[in-house]
Amino acid sequence: MSKIRCFVSCDYRNDESRKALLAELSRRTDSPFEVCDYSTNENVPNWEQNVRERIRHSGVVIVLCGRHTDTAPGVTEEVKIAQEEGVDYFFLNAYGDADDVKEPISAKLSDRIHAWSWDNLVKMIHGDRQE
Repeated sequence: MSKIRCFVSCDYRNDESRKALLAELSRRTDSPFEVCDYSTNENVPNWEQNVRERIRHSGVVIVLCGRHTDTAPGVTEEVKIAQEEGVDYFFLNAYGDADDVKEPISAKLSDRIHAWSWDNLVKMIHGDRQE
């Protein structure tokens, strides 16, 4: 069975270690997903074009939400791009079930942050947003 390609958006200044953990989990033999594309620093040339292309070729965008995600302009833009491109996305609490994490400014009212557990992650990768 082929794995679902995932783009991971995160606040590099504060949550990069959590992105690395997610990438590590994607290498499990029972993982239904592969982390193929990462967000990049928004200061690189042609940033929006590069990110848009990466998101467009992903099956889902995983947005890791940490304590400062609401101040991360790159995450805000990546979510907007996913919305514009019609690519499925979900917000994942980068710290399990911590209650002080923030969603990006571009979140819709219907978006919510899901607790990070293996079972939740597998369900959400497949489009099930009910916990």
